Amino acid sequence: MTRTEVGSDEEPAYLAARREEAGRFRDSGDHLWLFRHETIRGVFLEFRESGDARRLASLDPAAELWAEVELG
Repeated sequence: MTRTEVGSDEEPAYLAARREEAGRFRDSGDHLWLFRHETIRGVFLEFRESGDARRLASLDPAAELWAEVELG
């Protein structure tokens, strides 16, 4: 998960880069989730989802990896 703040002049380029990245993720069977803060302009949360944690870690070695907890 990554929290990102971008200026209004940077937002179009930021969104274009996320779209391109999301396409690469889809091609490999993964998913990029992007959420925009509803009241703070330019604030986004990114979540990268993969069925293969090792492959996901290889994309961003500094990323924290989280695993789903089965609740029953």
